[in-house]
Amino acid sequence: MARGMAAGEPIVSQAETKAFDEGYERVFGERKRVERGRYIYDPELGKCVPAAEYHASRAIDAPVMAGRFYENQVMTDGTVVGSRAQYHEYMERNGLAPSSDFKGVYAQKRAERDRFYTEGYATAADEKRGREAAERALGTIVEMRQRDYDKVRAKREAERARRGKGFEP
Repeated sequence: MARGMAAGEPIVSQAETKAFDEGYERVFGERKRVERGRYIYDPELGKCVPAAEYHASRAIDAPVMAGRFYENQVMTDGTVVGSRAQYHEYMERNGLAPSSDFKGVYAQKRAERDRFYTEGYATAADEKRGREAAERALGTIVEMRQRDYDKVRAKREAERARRGKGFEP
């Protein structure tokens, strides 16, 4: 017996009957109560077991991964590193350092950049160097302008002398 919109009847809930239960179990299997908790897949049993009952048969299957982060790690030059000791030896040999060695440096540099963009200088020493450089540049500009002025004045004097007029300031 067809029911639902395809048969022209409205879709309505039906009472749970023996036929419904038999059909449900045939399609979905026996109803089980849901158990909450943490589970780990056990490959030997082929199913999930509660985490408290799980015992790894091999160390590689253990849920704790301490020390395994370096296995088959390839550095940028193609060198394969297999342990923490090899990693540290590689870093020392090539003059490299992990970013964790610079804890706090990033925050300090960020503060210097922020100060530079808001106040114009990152540190007091930078400010002093900047002022000195500006004074030197300004002095050079003044000297250049004076030389240019002297050249123009000498040129004008020569032109007036050629015409027969004296210099008039």
